[in-house]
Amino acid sequence: MELIKQEATVKNCVPGAEMEATLHLSAVNSDAPYVLATSPIPSSPAQDSQSSTASSGRMEKFLLLEALLSFLHSADSRVVVKACEGLMVMASLPSDVFARSVACHSDLCTILANKLNTLFATIPPDIDPNDIDDMQVNWGLDSPVWTDSSQFPGCRQVAAFLAWLDYCDQLVRESHPILGTALANSVRLEFLEKILGPALLQPDASNEVFITAFISKCLKQVSAPALLTEFLYWLVGENREPELPGLSTCPMRQHLLYNCFHKEDEVSLETLRLFEVLLQKRNEHVLHCLVLVYLTSRSYYDSSASDSLIGSWSDEEDERERQRDSPLLDFSPGSSPVSRTLAPSSINKVINSFLFLLPQHLHSTTDPDETGYEQYVQDADRQYQACTTQCACYGWPNEATFPESAEYDDSCSSDSRPEADHGCQFYEGPFLRMIFTRIARLPYQPYEINLQLTGLVSHLAMLPHPYLHEYLLNPLLPLRSEANSLFSILQLVAGELMSQIPAMKNYKHLLYVTRQKLLGDGSDIQEEENSLLESMVVLEEFCKELAAIAFVKYHHSS
Repeated sequence: MELIKQEATVKNCVPGAEMEATLHLSAVNSDAPYVLATSPIPSSPAQDSQSSTASSGRMEKFLLLEALLSFLHSADSRVVVKACEGLMVMASLPSDVFARSVACHSDLCTILANKLNTLFATIPPDIDPNDIDDMQVNWGLDSPVWTDSSQFPGCRQVAAFLAWLDYCDQLVRESHPILGTALANSVRLEFLEKILGPALLQPDASNEVFITAFISKCLKQVSAPALLTEFLYWLVGENREPELPGLSTCPMRQHLLYNCFHKEDEVSLETLRLFEVLLQKRNEHVLHCLVLVYLTSRSYYDSSASDSLIGSWSDEEDERERQRDSPLLDFSPGSSPVSRTLAPSSINKVINSFLFLLPQHLHSTTDPDETGYEQYVQDADRQYQACTTQCACYGWPNEATFPESAEYDDSCSSDSRPEADHGCQFYEGPFLRMIFTRIARLPYQPYEINLQLTGLVSHLAMLPHPYLHEYLLNPLLPLRSEANSLFSILQLVAGELMSQIPAMKNYKHLLYVTRQKLLGDGSDIQEEENSLLESMVVLEEFCKELAAIAFVKYHHSS
């Protein structure tokens, strides 16, 4: 049996004495535990006797690990960096036994996670969220621009925290999977659940803005899969089953959704930004829990209407598919679309439904280069290609079809969803309900919130999931009586704006001026008129963006 030994000399200086110890890092084959042993060099027979007794009781302790951990508190940043590098080397050792032993029997994970707590406690709570979002800090690298306190008050403290979070993230990524998972779990238990969560629940609007922005920044910085998973589980929960209205299995998600309706617009805006960060991760679990689990039964679809009207584009394409063998139709090889749901033959109707939602006289511009949706196509195409690449491994279906009867019955049992005629009573889930409720308030909300809401919907509409695609981007969809869709909500908003804006004096000029102001030309408009006019411009541009997304997805799926 081969024995591998690595020796290091550690000198501990105490008043009047100096002791040297040789540390042996030993491993007997790749599956044996790594043992840290001490071999003291005594200066007297009395010390020899005492050291032999102490050594026998400390043979199984992680002495090198503990030494490295002690250097994390050094005032010399270079020493701290070297200690961090040493910990990363040890954590990446390939032995399962060693990794499990360190995870279960050492203080490594707890100490690293608790340092996050200590650094977070030093950050003043009155920091501007925009200042936090602009910071780019990495551990082990000098960042004088962020360590200079003149940037903004608390800059150095935030930089120290983000640098340590970056180290924990890299350590989780580089560590043995057993140890990396344990560290990620410790960060969740010690920092997220004990510190950050309770801080968010404090009834202080300014504090909630800061904590929410801080969570968003942490989420942007974390990339190690195990640590990111713990963040996401903490925010949206681990339960993948649909929830009934008014019930929630995840207190954090419930609180964030509640904050989207906060009386202080700053809290709502920052919470919507956090949800945007979550959607930008394009994590399958997050998308499933927030949206997809409520749509896969297709219970929003009114099947009784399809006998007289083929409204769903996927069903329309099914009809075309049934006629494929007809001698009157010629389908050349390869002409069948990749997805009939994403590439309907009625694409022109779909696009025009969005573009003509508002009448021409309420458009804020008559410039041909700005009236169409073409200006959004290039950006939508780039985003959709990136989105399909990220989501390719999720195994989503290509078509929006009704589930098999057995599966449908199980998913609609009394334990999970209420019964209704023709299947399940449709519930879009708390996240989509929040979005639809706030979009319905579009005419009376601040411009920043409206912009954030439409951004959230655009992220969802971009996803290559057939049920979500059909539900958000099919204006022709026959809906159940209790179901709302994105287009039905937009129709309500358009009706509200069409009833109020034409009553304004010289409203066409005001719309043009508002558009120019939002593009950077600062012209003053009365406050009560400003909200309605800005909402009209937002709705106009949002419809163009949705039309562009529908067109791009059609192009890539046909």
